[in-house]
Amino acid sequence: PAGTRSTGGGLFVAVAACAERVENWLDVAWVVYDVGDIGLWPAQEECPCGLESPVLAGLLGRIDDYVLTPEGTRIMRFDYIFKHTPNIRECQVIQDRVGEIRLRVVRRNGYGKTDEHMLREEIRKWISPSLAVQFEYVSEIEREANGKFRAVKSLLASDRTQQ
Repeated sequence: PAGTRSTGGGLFVAVAACAERVENWLDVAWVVYDVGDIGLWPAQEECPCGLESPVLAGLLGRIDDYVLTPEGTRIMRFDYIFKHTPNIRECQVIQDRVGEIRLRVVRRNGYGKTDEHMLREEIRKWISPSLAVQFEYVSEIEREANGKFRAVKSLLASDRTQQ
């Protein structure tokens, strides 16, 4: 079965699994996981397998953090900025103030000021000419409680789901 909570345009998808068919779903202890997707549920459609649980009609998108530029643009993906950066093992984009981002960089051997300069230029070119870029060098980037790497992390007071 799946649980949901409304986002206005869709529903958060949370899933739980059961290894065997049971007569009463209330007799089962559930571990529920919010998968970070927004889904669309049809009106009263049953699973083709015969279980009486809702069937997900489709996915509308993901719940991800975004960077808010000084121009008001929301940027969720930065992967194209890092395509030609062999001296960076991984990087996380953090925003805790509008108009500024911090790049948490795990460097490889050979990383230098040239790499820093190139990243600033790429961000000016593709993201925002007025977005301030700070660098923080770390030995590793912590994973979230669910074990996943969050490439973009907003610490602004706004709601992540406002996309």
